[in-house]
Amino acid sequence: MKVMTMKKLLSRILIGLIFIGVPVWALADYTIKDSGGTTQTILSFVCASTKICPAHVLIKSDGTEIGTTSNPVQVGAPSWAGGTLGAMANYGTSPGTVLVPGVNAYITNAPTVAQATAANLNMTEASAAAILSAVQGAIPAGTAIIGKVGVDQSTPGVTNGVTIAPSSASAVGIAPVVTASLESNHVIKASAGNLYDASITTGAVGGYFLGSNSTTAPTAGGGAIAPLFCVQAPANSTTSWSVAGNPPMPFSTGITLVFSTTGCLTNTASTTAFFSGRAQ
Repeated sequence: MKVMTMKKLLSRILIGLIFIGVPVWALADYTIKDSGGTTQTILSFVCASTKICPAHVLIKSDGTEIGTTSNPVQVGAPSWAGGTLGAMANYGTSPGTVLVPGVNAYITNAPTVAQATAANLNMTEASAAAILSAVQGAIPAGTAIIGKVGVDQSTPGVTNGVTIAPSSASAVGIAPVVTASLESNHVIKASAGNLYDASITTGAVGGYFLGSNSTTAPTAGGGAIAPLFCVQAPANSTTSWSVAGNPPMPFSTGITLVFSTTGCLTNTASTTAFFSGRAQ
């Protein structure tokens, strides 16, 4: 009974001290005996102003403490868009580094980037603006071919009409092939090609101006001939033949101009003519 009385007395003294405003500090840590009789310290702290709460730590099933710097608590594997994230790391150099989680991704067929100067791999705002300006601006002058360009003339004579401008450049024109002396025929092109125009100047003998698909003079003396064109050529005159702006006339073997005095389908030679023709 004496022990109980002392306890009651101490309790009343403690309550009285608290009532008159005397600060009373609660003890945080306390000790107990374990099953082996060894004194063990229980860590605790003051909670709810006047109560003592025991401190707790998280441990795994094997007794290892978790929630420490070396062994942090992890609720689940962090992921992003289905990929598991790795440790945080700083990335970037300008305007500043950014702390982002790494992605533990298994990448196959990874491209190899080789650059002598690493800085050249960075796309800056100035270089992006320069590229945009080059794309939107006019094509710079130069001699390089930039691609195949075609003309789509949906309405002939109206849209995208193409005409050859007059020029003094020799490459624009087609040089004529002419005779060096009066003759009955002349080979304009000794291979397949296209005839653009031709002319014949006769003397005292009149006849017919023929275009033969051959590389040699056709048989004379009234031999049969199958010309691709035939124009009457009076005596002492100049007779011309041309495509007049139309596509040229193709000759599959060769181009030979002929003067015959007996008609379009027979060749009677007369060495009295002058020939001129332009072919490609």
